[in-house]
Amino acid sequence: MTSSDKDIKKPRLKIPRTKKKTLEQKKLLKDSKEAKTGKKGRPLGAKSIEKVDLLTLKQSLLLDNVEELVENKQREEMLASTEGVKEIVIPYTPSIHQQEVHQLLDSHRFAVVVVHRGWGKTWLAANELVRRAWSCPSKQGGKFIYVAPEKLQAKKIVWRELKFFVKDLPHHLNEAELVITFPNNSSIELAGADNPDRLRGQHPHYVVLDEVAQMPRDTWYEAVFPSLRANKGGALFIGTPKGDNLFKELYDHATHTKSWLAYRKTIFDTNVATDEEIEELRHTMPLPKFEQEYLCSFDAAIQGTYFGPIIDDANRNLVGTVPYDPVQPVITAWDLGTTDSTAIWFVQRDKTDQRLLRIIDFYENSEKDIFHYIQYVKAKPYIYDHHIMPHDVTQVSWETGRTRLDLLRQHGMTIRIAKKIGIQEGISMAQTLLYTCRFDETKCREGLSHLRQYRAKQDRKTGEYLDEPVHDQHSHAADAFRTLASGLKDAITTDKSRMAYAEASYNYFNPALSGRSSSDEADYDYDPFNPTGGAHRF
Repeated sequence: MTSSDKDIKKPRLKIPRTKKKTLEQKKLLKDSKEAKTGKKGRPLGAKSIEKVDLLTLKQSLLLDNVEELVENKQREEMLASTEGVKEIVIPYTPSIHQQEVHQLLDSHRFAVVVVHRGWGKTWLAANELVRRAWSCPSKQGGKFIYVAPEKLQAKKIVWRELKFFVKDLPHHLNEAELVITFPNNSSIELAGADNPDRLRGQHPHYVVLDEVAQMPRDTWYEAVFPSLRANKGGALFIGTPKGDNLFKELYDHATHTKSWLAYRKTIFDTNVATDEEIEELRHTMPLPKFEQEYLCSFDAAIQGTYFGPIIDDANRNLVGTVPYDPVQPVITAWDLGTTDSTAIWFVQRDKTDQRLLRIIDFYENSEKDIFHYIQYVKAKPYIYDHHIMPHDVTQVSWETGRTRLDLLRQHGMTIRIAKKIGIQEGISMAQTLLYTCRFDETKCREGLSHLRQYRAKQDRKTGEYLDEPVHDQHSHAADAFRTLASGLKDAITTDKSRMAYAEASYNYFNPALSGRSSSDEADYDYDPFNPTGGAHRF
């Protein structure tokens, strides 16, 4: 062996050291020792075999004991975990009627619940969301949304209640986004119908829509309903009746649709108040308000409305079937919106009496550019005479850098601009114009609903109605109708057969300007839109 061979170290098999060597590790160690010494194992004697057998027996008994110990340990841990579970009770005790609704919701995908004030519909809706979100079987977690007319309103109505009901449940609160998230990744969030785009594409499992009567129709039909299809989600509609609107429309639909629940309870049905308390309520508020709030009446007159009593006067028969007459040209009247809605009325003069108007159609949409409405109007099978626009049509559009008047005329539309007048004057003119109109009950249904609910502001302290209308989703249709009244005022006259409306509308005029008093007899030539006798054409 040379010196160089001595310097070369032989490779040694290294086995990782562990506290307990496995059988394979022991065999490898033995083989490595034999390889190092070059010796083979010798046959064992009887005593050695007996020792090995005893050792093997002890090891097997030890393994059995270890397995038993492990099983016992797991059983103890399971028992300990079971004993440590705390039963969580949500601080909500539903009434008999609320229990009934909760049970019915399990068997109906969509439900319209119309109940009186004080019934507890907000608590029912909040706990229905909590129950569904907590037990949602989806692996990714489910999305559950509470929608009010405005997001701030949703926060005021239900956010504090939701936090109260989930206080003992594991959850994460996001105060900024108004979202509650549970360990199963399901979440409850608050949203507003004033921003329907945020509801699109979310694919919720369940949605509660509160105060539906104050929501635009496209909130449900264009935003919420399409998004429910992905997860076959459901919806609960709650609120107080306020005339003919989306809430009434959905309730009527639910009454004759199997998969929908139509639930309606008045204060007399629930027995939450004594007869004396009910009688006191009836005498402390106007009868229409009592019928609306406590008798759940969709037909009760809305207080402070400008047009509702006139439209719903059965003696005048202002609503019916009014088809398009191809012989008569169509006039449109617009209210232009930029970020909010644009509303359009479609009108024809009666061929037997040019002083009477036939309102044949209505259209409203929001967040669309002027080209959308031009295309919609031109796609109608109507022959147009002219289009009446509000004064702001001359403003430059931020979309195109040109006035909308230029764009309308560029598309071959004949435009007449209504004179800018005060809101109250315009409302008075529109009230008078109503008596000469007849609306198509099908195509004008949405527009009529807006007119019925267009109302004056009310002083919260005194209850007095102010000389200013509420600006909400009903304003646009009413403003378009005011545009129609002011744009047609030089062509509208009256006759003795129609004089009832002039006298009925007297309080809406200023006698000093019209030269009339309440005892005056209606004059055939009197023009309520132009008391001085002058004419102004745009």
